[in-house]
Amino acid sequence: MCRKKKGIYLLALSLILVLAVCSSTGLAAKTINAKIGHLAPTNDPRHDGVLKFVDLVDKKSNGKIQIKVYPNSTLGSERELFEQLQAGVTEFALIGAVLGNFVEEFTCMGLPFFWRDFEHMEKTIMGPIGQEWRDNLIKKYNVGLFGLFKRNPRILVNSKRPVTKIEDIKGMKVRVPELPMSMKAWRSFGVQPTPMPASEFYMALKLGVIDAMENPVEVMYNWKIYEVAKYLAKTEHELNSFVFIYSGKFMRSLTPAEQRIIKEAADEAKVYYEGLVEDLASVCYAELEKQGMIITEVDKSGFIEASREVQKDFKKLIGEETFNKIVELGK
Repeated sequence: MCRKKKGIYLLALSLILVLAVCSSTGLAAKTINAKIGHLAPTNDPRHDGVLKFVDLVDKKSNGKIQIKVYPNSTLGSERELFEQLQAGVTEFALIGAVLGNFVEEFTCMGLPFFWRDFEHMEKTIMGPIGQEWRDNLIKKYNVGLFGLFKRNPRILVNSKRPVTKIEDIKGMKVRVPELPMSMKAWRSFGVQPTPMPASEFYMALKLGVIDAMENPVEVMYNWKIYEVAKYLAKTEHELNSFVFIYSGKFMRSLTPAEQRIIKEAADEAKVYYEGLVEDLASVCYAELEKQGMIITEVDKSGFIEASREVQKDFKKLIGEETFNKIVELGK
């Protein structure tokens, strides 16, 4: 009997030792490593939003999911980030309207003077109308969409002269996103649209490769555009957002519980980020003025009229019925 008890004791001890070894070598709970890339410098609220996401994932997963952040275009341009997610070599990214280069319907994000407000755009893209677009994104490119991160409206800065109406920008070389619909819109404004990655527009302005660029006011301040361009025009031509995207390959590798952690963290990081940018515009305008920028209000009527043609193109792309549904959603 004693010998039998001794055998049971030794067996139990062996099992404990095996479990201890498994735990110490990481076999019990293997760490999941991932990367997230974005274009902004570390003083931009985008970066703070990304850090919040990473911290939330770390806490919710009890340290099991570790995400490394690559800011300031370290992993490449928006297109390159998208392609990395498609290939599964990068797991997450925060990018702009470049999605329209892959699923055309997403070009709506860059339509000038079209959206009533950010909520109108968000309801369209993240609601029933945009469901097919999101499905195509994951089916064709293996890239999924968590949601939109609100930004301030896009405005125009230039190194030539004050701008108060559309005629003032005629002939300027303007850096625009690499999107066919954006380029067509800017041609209708009478300029020479010049697509280039965001990482290049500061030096392009400094060297005179371009005369102007457009982006939200926080970009103008955080990227120190006041050092290379003197004039800021409050065109507010485009209601803007980032898209938070993920690699379908990576998400499928996770358990349902791990997927929930990622999605919850993305939703909470969005709320945190949008809280940061809520009152940022007035602060940035004041700081830019202190730095010597000349800020002008703009008569938008000429821009609005010139935008109608590109809106017609979008209507042809998605069909009159869907287009009208989007318009109704904004009423």
